[in-house]
Amino acid sequence: MDKNLKIIFRFFILIIVQLAILNKIDFGGYINPQLYILYVISFPYYGKNKSIFMISSFFLGLILDFYMNSGGIYAFSTTLIAYLRYDIYSAIIGRFEESKPRVAFEEVPFVKSFVYLFIMTFIHHTSMFWLENFSFNQLDTMFIKIFSSTLYTTAMLILVLSIFTRSKKIS
Repeated sequence: MDKNLKIIFRFFILIIVQLAILNKIDFGGYINPQLYILYVISFPYYGKNKSIFMISSFFLGLILDFYMNSGGIYAFSTTLIAYLRYDIYSAIIGRFEESKPRVAFEEVPFVKSFVYLFIMTFIHHTSMFWLENFSFNQLDTMFIKIFSSTLYTTAMLILVLSIFTRSKKIS
């Protein structure tokens, strides 16, 4: 399958899974998995031109905002992690290589992958839950939601990535 078709397919599948299945999951009012950020995390790197990536990330969040009537929270949070992704990836894992434009989690040590996924998820959830709460009242509840949802979403991301990425063969 053409790589652009795969990206478009992943975009719509993640939206459908998020809206049809994952938004109905709410553990104790604190944990709501946000698997759609996998699109931002695993988007291929295309050199210095980030416009397609930033626009598609914005529209991913905007579509979720439209269906969940959330007033731009998802669009902002998704665009924020899309903007920060390259710098966070470079700081934790290393620079993207032009010869390997995709994020190759199977070639990165697990600890680095976990830290990258955790930080990206934490930034996303912090911005999302802070905008949702938009006050300093009930900070304890907001922090519980941020940390519990971050841990749960990170675990789901690791599970999905381990299922759908090919492991590197040792020769």
